Amino acid sequence: YEIYQSAGATNKRDDFISFAVPTGSYGCTLEVDFPANYPITSSGNSQVYVYAVDGPSAGSQVGTVTFASSPVAATKYVINSFTCATTMTYRMSIGSTTDAGSVAFADTKDAGITMTYNC
Repeated sequence: YEIYQSAGATNKRDDFISFAVPTGSYGCTLEVDFPANYPITSSGNSQVYVYAVDGPSAGSQVGTVTFASSPVAATKYVINSFTCATTMTYRMSIGSTTDAGSVAFADTKDAGITMTYNC
C-alpha cells in the first residue's frame, strides 16, 4: 500500500482494501499484523484514517492507525470489529487536512492488513 498527500491535502493518494467474507460469517475484525522488523516507510504525518466504503458502516470513519513494526517482536493490533457482510471494503487516507505525510508497505499473506471472522 502507498498512501500519501502533500501539504493542504493536495496531491493526495488514498488506498483501498477489500475482503470477500463467506456468507454466514460473524465477528469480522480488521487487523494489522507485521512480523518483527517488517519494512514500513513513512514521513511527515503518517497517521492513517480508515473509512468503510461498504458493509454495515459504509461512509463512516472506522479507525485510526499508525502503521509500525517492532525491531524485536511481531506487531498485531485491531483497527475495529464489525458485523460481517459478504464484501467489506475500506479506504485508507492520511489523517490530516493540512499536513504532508506518507506511509507505504507491502501487503503479503504474512504481513499487512487482514480480516478475521468466524464461520
